[in-house]
Amino acid sequence: MTLRRTLLAAAIGLAGLFAVAPAGAAIVTFDLTSGNLSPSSYGNSKTFTSGGVSMTVTAWSFTGSGTTLQSAALAQYSGAGLGVCDRGEGTNCSSPQHQIDNSSPGKADFVLMVFNQAIDPVSMVIDPYGCAGSGCTPDRDVSYWLGNIANANLDGLTAAALDALFGHARIDDTASASNSERTVTFASGTGTALLIGAKYGDTNDFWKLEALSVSTTNQVPEPAALAMLGIGLVGLSFAGRARRRQS
Repeated sequence: MTLRRTLLAAAIGLAGLFAVAPAGAAIVTFDLTSGNLSPSSYGNSKTFTSGGVSMTVTAWSFTGSGTTLQSAALAQYSGAGLGVCDRGEGTNCSSPQHQIDNSSPGKADFVLMVFNQAIDPVSMVIDPYGCAGSGCTPDRDVSYWLGNIANANLDGLTAAALDALFGHARIDDTASASNSERTVTFASGTGTALLIGAKYGDTNDFWKLEALSVSTTNQVPEPAALAMLGIGLVGLSFAGRARRRQS
C-alpha cells in the first residue's frame, strides 16, 4: 500500500508539472482611425499602445531617384486611418495623395512599425478612403517585410537592400480592384518591425491603413497553470517523504 501511495503521489506531481503550459498568445488590435496627426514634416512619427504592446510608426517612400527610400510625412486622419505624404507630393498633401499609394512603378509609400516586443502580425484592414463610384477602382495590393532590425532609419535603401535587412524577400499580397475596404491576412512569422505599403513596382494601389492586429509572442503561465505547478510540487514532496519512510 505504501508503494502504491508513493507512485500515486509521484504521478500527481509529474502531472502538475507538465500541466504548466504557456497561456495562448494574445491578439492585440490597434485602431488607427481614432486620432489625428498632421503630415507637417518629413520623418515625423507617432506611437500607439494597445494591450501592453506599443508601436512607433514612421513614413517612407521610394522617391529617391525612383529606386531608393526617403523619409516621408506620416499622417493620421480621424475616421480614415494612416496615410503618407511623400517628397513628391509635399507635406500636408491633399486627397487622394495623402493615401498610401504608388503612382508609378518606381514610387510607393510605406509605413514602418517598430514594436517594443516580438509580434506575429495577424491581419490589417485597408480602405481606399474617399474613393467612391464605379470610376474609382484601385487594386488595393500590398507589399510588406517583417523581421528584426537594429536601425529604423531606412533612408537610401533599395528594395533589394530591404530584403537583406529583414532577412527575406518582399511579400506581395494582391486583390481584385475595388473601392471597398479589405482585410489582409499576413503570412506567418515573427519580428519586432513591420514595413507595409502599396505594392512595390505596381501602380493604381492606394488606401488608408485603418487597423492592425498582432499576436504577442511573450507568453506567461496562466493562473490555473501556476496552481497546477503548486500541486505538482506538493505531490513530488509527498512522494519523497514516503520513499524516505520506506528506507
